[in-house]
This record gives sequence, structure tokens and C-alpha cells, in this order.
Amino acid sequence: MQEGNYWVLGYFFRYFSYSFFLKTLRWTYFWRSKVC
Repeated sequence: MQEGNYWVLGYFFRYFSYSFFLKTLRWTYFWRSKVC
């Protein structure tokens, strides 16, 4: 049961980091296109 909870936490953490990375990438691309 404990391992299952850890797996779910890891999955959510991975999804959150992935979405955050995509959001940051989109924002950097947007700012770069705006500045240039």
C-alpha cells in the first residue's frame, strides 16, 4: 500500500513537472518572439 502511494505521488510529480516545463518553454518562446 505504501509503495502504491509513493507511485501515485511520483506520477503526479512527474506530470506536474512536465506541464510546468512545457509552460515555461511556451513562455520563453513567447517572450523571445515578442522581443525580437
